Amino acid sequence: MVNIYSSNRDLEEEVEKGVEMLTVDIEKTPFYQIGEKRGIERGRVEEKLENAVIMIDKFKLSIDDITREFNLKKEELLEYMEQRDSQKSSS
Repeated sequence: MVNIYSSNRDLEEEVEKGVEMLTVDIEKTPFYQIGEKRGIERGRVEEKLENAVIMIDKFKLSIDDITREFNLKKEELLEYMEQRDSQKSSS
């Protein structure tokens, strides 16, 4: 419960200290495993999006063809491209 309550009460540092003191393997806890699965899935989606952008840029393929081939939502790809462009321009 401390882990859950820590996220909205600025107690992350206290939880980190507690984890260091514990003899429990944190990687075996359900929350850790759920987070790890979500992180892996996000990485896969991000990789698909990045590969889609490369295909569009490099081979001048249409967004519609790429979204169909990569099984992506057009809105999701367009949002990713917009975020990517704004990050490049702010660098």
